[in-house]
Amino acid sequence: MIVHLDRAGRRMHNKVFVADNAAAIIGGRNIGDEYFDNRIDLNFVDLDVLTVGPIVNDICSSFDDYWNSCWATPIEQISRHRVVKKQLSTIRAKLKDRWQRARNSQYFQSIKRSDLMKKIINRDIPFVWANARFFYDRPDKLTRSKPERTVHLGPHVMPYFEAAQHELLIASPYFVPGKAGLAWFTDMRSRIKTLRVLTNSLAATDVIAVHAGYKKYRKRLLEAGIELFELKPNARQQYSKTKKFIQGSSTASLHAKYMVVDRRYVFIGSANLDPRSQLLNTEIGIMVDSTELARQACDLYDKTISRENSYRLRFDGKLTWLGEEDDEKTIYTREPNASLFRRIGVFLLSLLPFESLL
Repeated sequence: MIVHLDRAGRRMHNKVFVADNAAAIIGGRNIGDEYFDNRIDLNFVDLDVLTVGPIVNDICSSFDDYWNSCWATPIEQISRHRVVKKQLSTIRAKLKDRWQRARNSQYFQSIKRSDLMKKIINRDIPFVWANARFFYDRPDKLTRSKPERTVHLGPHVMPYFEAAQHELLIASPYFVPGKAGLAWFTDMRSRIKTLRVLTNSLAATDVIAVHAGYKKYRKRLLEAGIELFELKPNARQQYSKTKKFIQGSSTASLHAKYMVVDRRYVFIGSANLDPRSQLLNTEIGIMVDSTELARQACDLYDKTISRENSYRLRFDGKLTWLGEEDDEKTIYTREPNASLFRRIGVFLLSLLPFESLL
């Protein structure tokens, strides 16, 4: 990769899970314990949308585009290690043992007893029927350095946000607007009453380099009238289907990426509001025209930005964080609950000129 530095930072960031070409899940979630509320030290707060109907064909087509792309490489062409039949038998036996242990775990049983699982088994999921459009970056985005309508999803999605007349709610775990984004947010706030952004606090983020890029814009965003909220590291796991809460040494970190326009349109996908998602990653998302789903998303948003779960930022000559601890209102004058090591790390990283890679 040393001789291909222009490609080293690029990646497929899409998240798609399709079953039998009949149902598809898309959103921000990766495959890993921390994305399913099953880690002790860190669990991500995430969000997905389960889809059925004609939209699934579009999602499958996007998968095929990537699968058949010249950028998709069979693992046999990369790995020199060859697995023989005897090794496969051993691996399968180990997987079977692991599966048996997993089935008897408390985590597995809690999911099995969850309301969602019961509804799936009984084929009683309360779907909301609505018009939707699916958007995705074409694989060729990996070869382009500037947004193009034929390749990038951005130009197709932005008109929905720019058409907002009253309110725009945004959740993005990695939020680095850049100078152009700052101008866009400032212009949007001059035209609509409410523009809110939810992201991670320094104590909650898993990538402090991104926080170093984000903190440069906080004061100017607040001065422009944009409302900023940062998730607490001890936030309650509002999204959990296992009815667990993040407690003790566990840390919550926002990973959901969604936007609500005028309490009518809901956009859920894999893209963050940062230079990486715009130019380096490939992303996907679905725009749903539904007041009911918008209501659900707004309810979730309101719970997440409550003082119990998030800090609200203010700037009156000095940056402050408003929160609530043990049912008492609190005001912080520096990054709350962040260690000295993290604060020093962010300061040093903010001196480096690599915002385009964040």
